[in-house]
Amino acid sequence: MSASRTPVVEHGTLTLGRLLGQGGQGSVHQVLNKKINTSVNGGWDVVYKEYAPAVLPSLDASALAAQVALTASLSTAEGRWLCEKTAWPAAVVERAGHPCGLLMRLVPDRFQFAYRPLGGASRGDRRLANLEFLLNDDAYVAGVGLRVSERDRVLLLADLAATLTRLHRIGIAVGDLSPKNLLFTTAARPECFLVDCDAMRLRGASALPQAETPDWQIPAGEEKATPSSDSYKLALLAVRLFARDQTATDPAALAALDPTLGDLARAGLSADPARRPAPAAWAERLTVVAATASAKAARRPASAKPAPKPPAPPSPRGPGSARPPGTPAAA
Repeated sequence: MSASRTPVVEHGTLTLGRLLGQGGQGSVHQVLNKKINTSVNGGWDVVYKEYAPAVLPSLDASALAAQVALTASLSTAEGRWLCEKTAWPAAVVERAGHPCGLLMRLVPDRFQFAYRPLGGASRGDRRLANLEFLLNDDAYVAGVGLRVSERDRVLLLADLAATLTRLHRIGIAVGDLSPKNLLFTTAARPECFLVDCDAMRLRGASALPQAETPDWQIPAGEEKATPSSDSYKLALLAVRLFARDQTATDPAALAALDPTLGDLARAGLSADPARRPAPAAWAERLTVVAATASAKAARRPASAKPAPKPPAPPSPRGPGSARPPGTPAAA
């Protein structure tokens, strides 16, 4: 463990490029003259997330500073893992001594894909591979340019469960755990990448008021952003990922894949937080199921038609509500 110190960058020292996205709570900008983790392959590109003036009064500056200081307080291996799996806040940005935003790493290229518009054009733009794309039937998923097998889905969920286990061990609760805040790749190996990290809760403190994505809320009256709330949303994601549906709550499709996974989902959706299986239990069972799951990916149909409930394109989501294509959300 090394002594923690909060990296602070003066806004005036940043050379900003194009505006990458804008939402109700802030904006995300390209940064041309800064990198982080410069000891690895020349460093990682960063983006600047600026909080909107209306958000600043609700910002807990000390909680944000604690998030930024976290990686220096971890072991080298743990800090590197956190930065590989999340767009964790890397520096506080200040104007005249007052926080106005933060720097975070640009989403790695492997978490983007070449999106194909349905019903005509053969080529579209590159987009963030939000997990919400997978909450649709296989024809839609293949139609937009993604090749994902049943085994990929199992391994993606196993990776997320293992990631949550480690985040919880560090003292991080995701809180707003939903497909909009999760990116994925199936290239070298199926894995997830978490964004909107300044909205997470670190050791009981939140930099921003906790919010939840519609249709991804925990039971009414329950405390937000706890390991138990993350376990509930992990179970909900498991149900919807295998139902290929954006709002399903019936674990029948998951149980058809593996009865034990169905049992985990039913317990995970319990109104009693004490009954919910921890993510580690999911990771263990999913690893077993992956060994026999089908590795055949669905192909794009000859004439792709829109799915009944396709996800909205990854649109700008500012701090807590904006994500530009190709950036780690205003996270």
